Amino acid sequence: MMSRMFASGIVAAEETNSIRFLVVDQNNQPVENAVVELVSSDHSHPALEPARMDQINKSFAPHVLTITKGQSVSFPNSDQIRHHVYSFSPPKPFEIRLYAGTPGDPVPFDKTGVVVLGCNIHDHMVGYIYIGETGYTGISDQNGETDIQAPMEFDSVRLWHEQLSLDGQTRLLLKKSQLKTETSKDGQSIYRLQLPVVIKTPAQKTENSKDVRNKFMKFGSP
Repeated sequence: MMSRMFASGIVAAEETNSIRFLVVDQNNQPVENAVVELVSSDHSHPALEPARMDQINKSFAPHVLTITKGQSVSFPNSDQIRHHVYSFSPPKPFEIRLYAGTPGDPVPFDKTGVVVLGCNIHDHMVGYIYIGETGYTGISDQNGETDIQAPMEFDSVRLWHEQLSLDGQTRLLLKKSQLKTETSKDGQSIYRLQLPVVIKTPAQKTENSKDVRNKFMKFGSP
């Protein structure tokens, strides 16, 4: 028996398989902070405790948070200044007005998709909450790799990265039969997933954050 770790930190004992993925961009460069979600007819998962999206050094922490549909998220503010968190994303428009410390009740997320977060005080702050269906998700590391522990076979994968689209909503659905496999450096089999875009440099990404902010403002202001 192995244990399964959920986004909330809950561990459940069950038979699992370790499935490894490598995410690269159009230039075959490894991509960090890409989300891979296994898609299967088995969507069952236990009730999950609230996940945590913190605010540290005027940044959302983590930059990308993965949760499961129906899960809630708390938004503590660990900075010594106040923040005003909001989103206009279709899966969950909401706002938590100017506050310090920990606000009231966690925010529930009942629809799948991606929620782009902003701060109405600090324009550069952008974060993402990926709401999955099955609960079996992974986030790629700086080498572009992620391991997902899953008890079932998967039919397809959903692949997401913040730079796939300006509004952050685009997710790719890739059938398992279409995925390419290769051998990793340690001799294990790994699925290779390629994004149809070139991932921008950190400096270019800062400009992209401004574009995202402008996209928010088209919908109004908190």
